[in-house]
Amino acid sequence: MAFAALLAAAMACQSETAAERGGEGAEGAGPGESVFLTGAAIRGANGIAFGPDGRLWVASVVTPGLLALDPESGEIVERLGHDDDATAPDDLAFAPDGALYWTNISFGTVGRRGTDGQTSVIAELGPGVNPITFSDDGRLFVSQCFFGSGLFEVDPEAARPARSIRDDLGPECGLNGMDWGPDQRLYGPRWFRGEVVSIDVDNGEMRTVADGFEVPAAVKFDAQGRLHVVDAAAGTVVRIGAGGERDIVARLQPGLDNLAFSEDGRLFVSSYADGGVWEVTAGTEPRTVSEPGVNMPGGLTLLGDRLVLADFFALRTFDASTGEELSVVRDVIGFTELGTSMSAQAWGGRVVTTSWFDNQVRVWDPVAGRVDASFAVEMPIDATAEGDRIYVTSWGASGSGSLLRIDPTTGATETLVTDLEGPAGVVGDGLGGVLFAERRSGRIHHLPAGSTEPSLIAEGLSGPEGVALSDGHLFVVEADADRIAFWPDWTARPLPPASTLADGLSMHVASQGAFPDTMLLGGVAAHRVGEEIEIFASADEANQVHRWRIPAPPSP
Repeated sequence: MAFAALLAAAMACQSETAAERGGEGAEGAGPGESVFLTGAAIRGANGIAFGPDGRLWVASVVTPGLLALDPESGEIVERLGHDDDATAPDDLAFAPDGALYWTNISFGTVGRRGTDGQTSVIAELGPGVNPITFSDDGRLFVSQCFFGSGLFEVDPEAARPARSIRDDLGPECGLNGMDWGPDQRLYGPRWFRGEVVSIDVDNGEMRTVADGFEVPAAVKFDAQGRLHVVDAAAGTVVRIGAGGERDIVARLQPGLDNLAFSEDGRLFVSSYADGGVWEVTAGTEPRTVSEPGVNMPGGLTLLGDRLVLADFFALRTFDASTGEELSVVRDVIGFTELGTSMSAQAWGGRVVTTSWFDNQVRVWDPVAGRVDASFAVEMPIDATAEGDRIYVTSWGASGSGSLLRIDPTTGATETLVTDLEGPAGVVGDGLGGVLFAERRSGRIHHLPAGSTEPSLIAEGLSGPEGVALSDGHLFVVEADADRIAFWPDWTARPLPPASTLADGLSMHVASQGAFPDTMLLGGVAAHRVGEEIEIFASADEANQVHRWRIPAPPSP
């Protein structure tokens, strides 16, 4: 009790100091609040296209939004978002009259902003709608990728139902980034086939145009009618000549998404993995238009003096003191061993990651650069190793989730708790049990070692997601309240009301269609550093990672 009182006094003093000094994090800040990392300006740069006004428009699923960039400065000069029916935009295209169209991948809808500025949904095709493009005479085409494999013609005025052109372009993906060819055929890459095809949109006849790519992600023709292909795995842009000869126009990092040509023939490329946008010219270094970096921060963990961050399409490691990025493992969907990562927790010198996108829990060895083990789980949200077992919160297909326990030696999985209302973060208690959060009910539970009945220890929280323990302290991300709550002694019963470590953090982006509420887990990690506890937390909406330090209890 004496230490708790001392801590409260110290917190009040430090909080006042933060408010007095102004600057980063001062408004509504907690003790010693600082922005440790600030990510890319765009949270996942997907499809790109030039508008009739010369601005470069970028679709971003996880922002979510459509962003208009000044192609010279990279400044975002206009945004469309949820209120404009841009709920999860993956690609976009401009009609001949200047109207803007886009796909909302997780909602399965096609959106439109007319020349009068009015927005609407013009088609509902099912989750997975991804690439979108127009023919020269104004016909609109949409395909599914990653959640379906259909190819459709859509009426731009929504007067007629969509027409299916082909439904057999899979597996798992029809076409990705498409373009209309000078021969009046539709061109697009087949992600899982390593090839680019052209299709007669009237009868569905298909031809292979080029193959041998690692993972072709998008195609575009320049003004001379030359086909350009983005290879997501190779991180390259390849130009294909009339005779089939190939030239590498640009070399960037894996995780490239799409490309666009300006009216004067300049080529721009986007990255879903890093959130960057570049102008590329053969024979010269790419020019950065919008800086890449962290762009989907989720769960995080500490490995000694390193901070490991699950960044959806990348697992990033930083120096926990300086913030220097030490390594990046990027994902190319369906082709990389680590896959996507929404949460990360240390297990000795390894990291346990989860991906509801891949339906996998993985054990990653960062030194060897390999996955030591992987386990199939239905939409896992978070996972922690306690003792010789891995505990997993599983969203499940219907959102009625569960707490699972995996034997990593045999792979055997047992269900411990069912009917959870939005399962979220989980953390080992150091005694063989775990604490876990229910996001929708606002509760934190404790399942002691050897028990089958969890006990409720806290309720009334606002969207609890990540949970962490250090030196008896319990830290919880209240994502819907944009704050970090904490208790100095999590074992106290009854648990008193939570204190606020920090607030005003812009921590959460609302769930999108078929995705779980914890699309990107609001992560928190804590450890003792000398006489202080150091806490890190991800702020998804702000695209930042924060760090604080508070007094630690006296060492035993």
